[in-house]
Amino acid sequence: MTHLFISYSRKDTEFARRLTESFVAQNMETWVDWEDIPPTVDWMKEIERGIEEADIFVFIVSPDSICSSVCAEEVAHAIKNGKRITPVVAREVDMKEAPATLTHLNWIFFSRPQDKFEDAFEKLVTSFINYFPGETEAVLSGRLLFDARIFHE
Repeated sequence: MTHLFISYSRKDTEFARRLTESFVAQNMETWVDWEDIPPTVDWMKEIERGIEEADIFVFIVSPDSICSSVCAEEVAHAIKNGKRITPVVAREVDMKEAPATLTHLNWIFFSRPQDKFEDAFEKLVTSFINYFPGETEAVLSGRLLFDARIFHE
């Protein structure tokens, strides 16, 4: 099962919750701070552990996340650990303000007027399937989207 780490600014919590709920509905395992940091522990060490255990690092892009020092630390740790970074745009940003560690990647947009959440989410899940062709199946919107074994036989 693909394990996803969700990085976001607190100002994007509503979007992060919707995205996380959509992943969970597709039986995808997520790590998100509001669920996975126990009380009284070193929260940054827990975040680092979550990143290290994840297959994919989902970065929710917004004006606040690209200016967040905590988000920058998370991105740096993901890069250090060789994680695949998947930028998901919740709110438009000026590309000139985005860190170089993200600007070379192809972003998935949820933010523009023409972007429907369901279509962008399908594109996002498809990117995971394409990255992990050995996965046996992924279900999207209640239908079989992909069975990797068929394509490998």
